[in-house]
Amino acid sequence: MAVREMRWWPNYFLQKGKNFDGFWQRYLSSKQRNILYVLGKGFDPRMNCGIALILKANSDCRLTCMVINFEEGKYSPSQAYMNKVNSNFNELKKLLGDQYDLIDEDIAMLDGKKRIGGRRAAELFADRKKLTPYTDIIVDISAMPRSIFFPLINQILIVLAYNDIREKKINLHVVVAEDFSQDIRTSAKELDENASYMFSFFADMELESHADSPIIWFPVLGEGKQIQISTIYKLLEPRIFNREIEVCPVLPFPSRNPKRVDNLIMEYHRFFVEHNIESRNVIFADEQNPFDVYHQIRNAGLHYDVALEPLGGCRKVVSATSSKLLSLGALMAAREGKMAVAFVGSQGYTLDKKEKEKESAIGDDCELFEIWINGEPYF
Repeated sequence: MAVREMRWWPNYFLQKGKNFDGFWQRYLSSKQRNILYVLGKGFDPRMNCGIALILKANSDCRLTCMVINFEEGKYSPSQAYMNKVNSNFNELKKLLGDQYDLIDEDIAMLDGKKRIGGRRAAELFADRKKLTPYTDIIVDISAMPRSIFFPLINQILIVLAYNDIREKKINLHVVVAEDFSQDIRTSAKELDENASYMFSFFADMELESHADSPIIWFPVLGEGKQIQISTIYKLLEPRIFNREIEVCPVLPFPSRNPKRVDNLIMEYHRFFVEHNIESRNVIFADEQNPFDVYHQIRNAGLHYDVALEPLGGCRKVVSATSSKLLSLGALMAAREGKMAVAFVGSQGYTLDKKEKEKESAIGDDCELFEIWINGEPYF
């Protein structure tokens, strides 16, 4: 596949900030839309930012809201923030009122010690008839963990690819209320001892017939994730029989904070040195454009495919430990490039003290992004 044949490159649809509101006003007034809005139920103050502005843009639109409740267990650190969860949910119910339908879906994250959340998320849309009544699906990942929205979005794209569904030209939008400082203040706790691969993103990493193939690893780096990165490396290392892994770290540039790349390089200096990462292997991608992240990772993967084809090819792995926007770009690259996605699960999340004491209103300190990834622009 040539670069120009990449599905989401160079033509893509992205709106942010003030343009987000303007887009939805025009879009919902152009014709009657029937929307399924999927979002996570959590303590993140950004949970309702997207749906609040979309309903404000056109209160007469037809909309069904599906709320996913993540059951992390009674010992999850997230239980400390149930008052915030309930407050967000009550706010959502006020926004919906009696005019819009509300669907509750509970997802168990664990079965004993086995992580099943990704599989359960994908099963929500195993029956493609669930999507046929709608013209638009909106997946709001603002308060949704990566281990859920990766397989969830992937499953929806699989369903939308069926011919009988494709003819209906159902649109898939991803909405993100992005606040990079909020991401840094939110920490995963009680991490799994071992890394694993996300459901539906195993690629050929589990095949013994490919065990000798070299591995190209694209870690999307974020602040404070050294433990996760080291744990993922241990997952990959035994499978290549002491061969060195080719590491291509992805760093956010350009960035709203001009020093963010420098800070990340300093933070991961030891990682760079230990694994002999050359400067030519470092990939820079726009912090606020998931399509650029997708393009940079996907393009690099294509070049490795060509270079290593005479040796039998290679296996490619992505890990997303940064913002939701950067992670979405990694998801798109992994899906199209048949890459595995490695991650480290956690028992729950905590906020730093300042954030715990902060009272956030809807829309405070966040910028909304509309990422249109399937439907009318791509037919």
